[in-house]
Amino acid sequence: MSDDVTVDRPEFGNYPAGTEVFSAKFDAEDFLDPEFNDGREYPDGAIISIKRGKPIPQAWIIRHAGMDYDLRLKLYLKIFADDDALMAIFDLNDEAYKEFFDAWDEDGGVTPGKSPRSTKPSKRKKRR
Repeated sequence: MSDDVTVDRPEFGNYPAGTEVFSAKFDAEDFLDPEFNDGREYPDGAIISIKRGKPIPQAWIIRHAGMDYDLRLKLYLKIFADDDALMAIFDLNDEAYKEFFDAWDEDGGVTPGKSPRSTKPSKRKKRR
């Protein structure tokens, strides 16, 4: 992922106005070689946007427990990403893919059972 905002990059992810999104910029070397992504190329890199994540409900996980992890992840991502963004995400190399999801998880809290810090009780005890 890159913080360089001076380079124009194609954008993937189109959502209704007012939708909270998580966006990340990627350089050309963050993507797989074209032979591994059906010939799609990203010579200028790309900006990928998906809706902000929410914690995965345990009931959703249980309902889809029979699926393998990768298929379940793809189904979950379809909730948050449009088809163009999904395609670009799946065209990332392994390192960029992991970096994207780690950052998205930290931004939106998609890890099951994880709560934002503000909702957890304080560990400090009141003194009397």
